[in-house]
Amino acid sequence: LNAGISQRSLAMGTSQEVNRRVMEVDFFAPVHLTKVLHTAGKWDAATHIAATSSISGLFGFPQRSAYCAAKHALKGFFEALQLETGMKVTLLFPGRINTPISLSALEGDGSVHGKMDPGQAGGMDADVCARKCVNGIVRGRRQVRVGGKEMISCFVYKWFPGLFFRFAGKVSAV
Repeated sequence: LNAGISQRSLAMGTSQEVNRRVMEVDFFAPVHLTKVLHTAGKWDAATHIAATSSISGLFGFPQRSAYCAAKHALKGFFEALQLETGMKVTLLFPGRINTPISLSALEGDGSVHGKMDPGQAGGMDADVCARKCVNGIVRGRRQVRVGGKEMISCFVYKWFPGLFFRFAGKVSAV
């Protein structure tokens, strides 16, 4: 399950419509598809779901409040589903991957960002990311975190949260 639209605006400058649109695409769409497939009897005990969250689904990031919220929600839903059903679930947490997601990101007023973020442009090649994700899925991992040097923030967030919050707000969001 891979759905994503991002946003490039401060939390307090993001309209409720943008918040809802990001949640609809990034959270409700994969959840709805999962429920439709289940209802249609398209899975059994051997089914393995892979859902794409984001490094932004592990902690907050400036100018991505709606995106972070949706990706956090996705993580929570699929972890709960796994616990309730025993179904195999792999959550994917890519960092900066060279994809055009920033081009279609929404500004706070709903307009399209229309720019390629330098961090995104310099990110990991999408094919390399896909191979690493597939490898993690095949190995049955519960989580696959993939990206470049930005992945160090996962370690810093977990073990040095004070340090994380001192530097994370200073990292360029674009």
